[in-house]
Amino acid sequence: MPKTFQRNGQFWLLALQVATVNFFTGGFGPSQALLREDQGTSLGVAGLHGTAMGVAAIIAGGMNSKLVHRYGRSNTTWIGLTVFSIGIVFFVFAPPVQLTLLATLIAGWGISVVINNFVTSLTGHFGKQSAVALTQANAIGSLGYVIGTLTVGLVADSFRDQWRIGILAVLPFVLYLFFFRRIKDEQVHVPH
Repeated sequence: MPKTFQRNGQFWLLALQVATVNFFTGGFGPSQALLREDQGTSLGVAGLHGTAMGVAAIIAGGMNSKLVHRYGRSNTTWIGLTVFSIGIVFFVFAPPVQLTLLATLIAGWGISVVINNFVTSLTGHFGKQSAVALTQANAIGSLGYVIGTLTVGLVADSFRDQWRIGILAVLPFVLYLFFFRRIKDEQVHVPH
């Protein structure tokens, strides 16, 4: 098995898409105590946010093959990023616990769709070199997690009541990926 490969535009796009959704998970997990304090909920109710992400992953897993068949893998990933973006905006600007649970479900669905298609896209694109490509792309994706944790932590430290705004820092990056990194000359997907 080859140990090196050429990181092309497809590699960077997929790795950065995963880094984007990992930004949210990196900032969201550690901020659960802040969210619970803001909402005045019990640990059990606050923990439902994690449950919402889990349910979202199951729903996304069940829908993914149908979406890919209908829209193609690349478009399905962009649908996932769009839904993810809507979820995080909703999460930031909808403070009641019922709405943050729904927003977490929405964002979690988008996260799962992106991750599901990331693995398959890289594997299909790099073939025999996919193990190396996946390892390196996951390392880049992990940086998104760390940056998300640091961003939300720094915002919470500086502006205690505005910690959720740190989560929105990822939205300009989603737009950057779509307008400047998206592969525009892909073959048009035709459903079987």
